[in-house]
Parts: sequence; structure tokens; C-alpha cells
Amino acid sequence: STLVDLVVQVNLTDALQSPGPFTLFAPTDVAFAQIGDFIDVNNATQVTDVLLYHVLNGIVLAEDIDDDSTATTLSGETLSFDKFRRHFHKHIITINDDSQVIFEDNLVTNGVIHVIDEVLIPPAYEPEPEKPYCAYFYHGLCWWY
Repeated sequence: STLVDLVVQVNLTDALQSPGPFTLFAPTDVAFAQIGDFIDVNNATQVTDVLLYHVLNGIVLAEDIDDDSTATTLSGETLSFDKFRRHFHKHIITINDDSQVIFEDNLVTNGVIHVIDEVLIPPAYEPEPEKPYCAYFYHGLCWWY
């Protein structure tokens, strides 16, 4: 998988195979295919920052995640979680208002893996929001788009 390839590329294999325990939010290969605009996958520092932004110390199961909660990643940044009830026992967990947990609570020997549908981008690498521009100026008024 792309995640494993990147972990090997930046030499995080030993760290993530240590006893832990860890919680890993693992993006799908499809999600990784879409990060080229944000991250240079040949830049070891950027890749390391992104990967560590997906890992928490300790085991955090889906049932442990509360709505409107936060957690600190191994990169030192904070993730925010929202949890929505869908039907009786089903719920949806989102991270940073974007990524959604699509497979939860995959237990492994040194923790738990939750598969997510988007790569989590650390705040330092988030793109600048587009600034509105004055598209039409008339009698001293600007119409923004």
C-alpha cells in the first residue's frame, strides 16, 4: 500500500512497529493519490510530518471517540473529531471536518488502525484559502466573488 511504502521511504518502520500502543488513522491508496497538490512525496520531512499527524499514542477505539473531542498526534499537532449518530447503533466519525473513518477498530499487535478516506494534512501544509476578488466595481461598490 502507499502508506506502507511511505513509512519505509522515511524510515518510520521501526518506530511504528515498536510495542506502542498506537492508534493509526490510515488513508486509503485512493486518498494518497490526491495529495500531490499539498505534499511533495519526495520530501522526507514533509512525508514524516504527514505520517506522524496520523498517529496517536495509546489505543483509541471508535467507542472512545466523543463528539467534539480532540487528540494530540505524534507530530504534536491536534486532531478534532466529530461523531454523528446514524440509525440506532451506527455512527459516523469525521476528523478535522473532512476525513471520514470508513473502517474502524482494526486491532493489531501494537494498537488499532482506523481506515480513513482522506489524507490528513497538518496545518503547516494546508493551502492558503482563496481570497475573494473584486469582480465588478460600480460607483465605489465592489461585488465580491
